[in-house]
Amino acid sequence: MGVNSLTFEQGAAFLMDWYEQATGKKPELEVIDTGSFVSVGTTMLQMGTDVLTKSLTQLLAKSIYSIRPYSQKFKSINVDEQKWGAVVRKINYIDGELEDDPAIELVDGESPDQWKVNKPKMVQTNFYGAYNFARHLTIFTYQMDAALRDPAEFNRWLAGVYQNMADQLAQIEEGQARSILANFMASKYKADTPNAINVLQAYYDETGVALTPVTMFEQKNYPDFIKWLYSFINNLTDFMSERSEDYHMNIKDKPLMRHTPLTYLKAYMSGNILNKTVSEVMATIFNPEKLKMVEFEKVTYWQNKRDPYAISATPTYLKTVDGGLKTETDPVVVRNILGCLFDVEALGTCRRHMRTYNTPINAAGEYFNVWYHGQISTWNDFTENFILLYADTPTVPIVTLSDETLTLAPDGTDTLVATTIPTGATVTFTSSDVAVATVDEDGNVTGVAEGEATITATIVVGGRVYSDTCVVTVTS
Repeated sequence: MGVNSLTFEQGAAFLMDWYEQATGKKPELEVIDTGSFVSVGTTMLQMGTDVLTKSLTQLLAKSIYSIRPYSQKFKSINVDEQKWGAVVRKINYIDGELEDDPAIELVDGESPDQWKVNKPKMVQTNFYGAYNFARHLTIFTYQMDAALRDPAEFNRWLAGVYQNMADQLAQIEEGQARSILANFMASKYKADTPNAINVLQAYYDETGVALTPVTMFEQKNYPDFIKWLYSFINNLTDFMSERSEDYHMNIKDKPLMRHTPLTYLKAYMSGNILNKTVSEVMATIFNPEKLKMVEFEKVTYWQNKRDPYAISATPTYLKTVDGGLKTETDPVVVRNILGCLFDVEALGTCRRHMRTYNTPINAAGEYFNVWYHGQISTWNDFTENFILLYADTPTVPIVTLSDETLTLAPDGTDTLVATTIPTGATVTFTSSDVAVATVDEDGNVTGVAEGEATITATIVVGGRVYSDTCVVTVTS
């Protein structure tokens, strides 16, 4: 059997479904071999071309038969119309303030007001989009006639005519999924920075090892880094399961409490990370279960095959000031995306309003057209949990003094200026020998007596100490 051909059983099943659609009843003869196939096919040809084309179109409206289906990416965020209905009707309730218990301080002759009104505080936070499309294909009547007379020809015809249409529809929905995911990622990077996590910065902050998007893949660095990353991701999923307002955007004065248990968590991870982990790390450890992570879908590329680990989008996202929408004027570019973790209700697509129609037969050309119409509806809800993970060169704290050496006379003064990363870090100045030179909290150095002293400027960031020095010589 060719790679784009159906099995006999698949073709027979389609033929019987077609017969039932055309007549309203199952064929009296079950199609189990070539003889029974030809018998049912011949019976169908006697119904006339108009009946066959109409019933075929009706059948295709219910289902597109797929022989070697395209493996649609991001399929886990596709929902059916029932779930879509729940999405568009979704209303969020805001936690109210705790109240004093009136039963604690009862007063003789008075009664607490049990009828005091406390209306639920609600907000609607989904933002929707839609892509309407149409596709059509041409079917020649002579091909249909030949197909119904021979099972092998029927299978080839069905595979050739309908497989491409099935793949196109799957890829249309995939394209919309990539689009809303890129919008969400760019929005997080631009407007919800605590939940757009530079994992190399987090790795440095925890371990003191500074890697870049290039050096993290080096053999000497990658095993330790990936083990840390898997643990880091698992910790994030634990925290996301706790009810909080931390991992999503909130409207001013209307904070929403969210929690995402594992059953509601989706995760996408970059294929280069997963492939390298399997080939270079898991094979070298005794127990691969130590690198087990939340269930995820592997992503070959996020938006563009030529730049597979980056996205570029001009995002539209929630205005936290008033709950409206804001659209950036310039594209937001995020590179070295490793993955994302999100609640199932944060974003999604739905294939809706699918219709199929056929034209009358063109007598001159002996063909008819089958038209597909539909809509891919999408949503983003920025008040649902979503964490973006990307890799960028970390910011390493540093303090630098304006001078490496100073020469002063006794009672002479000069000032050392300390420049810090991060800006505004608190600098502490000390002298190795206050009998030679002193320094105050602003870096003002004063010579005391002949000799040599070292002035040290120190900052503490993330529990780590960083310093720079200046050698001061005091001479008459």
